[in-house]
Amino acid sequence: MRPLSPTCSLDDPLRSAQDPFAIQGGRMLTPEGWRETDLVISEGCLRPGIPAGSVPTLDARGLWVLPGLIDLHGDAFERVYCPRPGVRFPLEMALQEHDRLLLANGITTFFFSIADSFEPGIRGRESARRLVEAVKSSARRLRVNGYVHLRHEESQVNGLDELVGWMESRRIDLLSFNDHLPDPDDRAQVARFLKSLRLREHLSEDDAYRMIREAVAQREQGRSQCDELARRARTLGIPTASHDDDLERLRQSVRRGVRLIEFPMNGATALRAKKEGLAVLMGAPNVVHGRSHLGWLSVREAVRSGSVDLLCSDYHYPSLMAAPFILAKDGLCSFETAWRMVSAVPAQQVGLAHRKGEIKDGYDADLVLLDPAANGSTPIRGVIVGGRIAALFPDVSR
Repeated sequence: MRPLSPTCSLDDPLRSAQDPFAIQGGRMLTPEGWRETDLVISEGCLRPGIPAGSVPTLDARGLWVLPGLIDLHGDAFERVYCPRPGVRFPLEMALQEHDRLLLANGITTFFFSIADSFEPGIRGRESARRLVEAVKSSARRLRVNGYVHLRHEESQVNGLDELVGWMESRRIDLLSFNDHLPDPDDRAQVARFLKSLRLREHLSEDDAYRMIREAVAQREQGRSQCDELARRARTLGIPTASHDDDLERLRQSVRRGVRLIEFPMNGATALRAKKEGLAVLMGAPNVVHGRSHLGWLSVREAVRSGSVDLLCSDYHYPSLMAAPFILAKDGLCSFETAWRMVSAVPAQQVGLAHRKGEIKDGYDADLVLLDPAANGSTPIRGVIVGGRIAALFPDVSR
């Protein structure tokens, strides 16, 4: 018997996606409910219900075996790549460190939310170009399944042909339309924008105001370009999203054929999006805090009204693992429903539901093994990605 413990080396042959092994003794969450049965993993895929036989095993007694977390919107990688304003580390080093961070939080499929903005620096086009290429070229060297979610600012009008080329060459897996541009005459909006900007870049106030005014002048041209990008995305089968919608912006999103609304500003917008047949994504940090840090719609309120479908890490990876436990503990929904919000439902929204997000025969073997009695410490004991043991964590509380 091969125990689930740090004594099981990650250099072990079990790491090969081609070598079959089994998880035994765990409580497994399937689409039909909880099951206690062997889970065989072979050639990177799940084979539930097949007897383990003589293949090597992981002893998961006392643990839950769940589909791995699927995160459609996470931008905390920016702080790994650029931990101080204007300070950047080699991308390969940053991606390797970030990969381990994702595994430590049970995220097995991650959409790098890369900004394509009018801003200079880490959220500008040059940086987006480097990040997109790095994510795509590093896929075989990273353990977590990596995809590109390009967050395109509507006032970024430069390089349209390049962006279309990325779409046509399948470098973009999810395209969202963003408008973070503050009203230059609203001092409070500008102050908040500048505060955020200065966490990333060194920019004088005069230069920042000049940048804002230039972007405002380009807004209508940018909106027209986004209409065209939405049409191309539909043709190419690339899922699209819209960011920070209010009711007015939601009408634009519906007209563009967007399928996913990220972080609606209020309950009326979220409910209207649902009536229009759109899915609503909100941030897991909102669950942990109990409110939006911007004073917008609370996830708790949205769960009660049935106006949120899925969660993402947004800016804090540990919150994605914590959120289902909190929602269940507070009686807002069942744990099973909450876990679907971070696994099966995200997979559905980006065309991965045929192979990810659930424990089903033939699906990708992307799993997290959790200790439900973790007593406040991280519950993660193991992470499997693509049939490989990607990480094992000891229980340091015992």
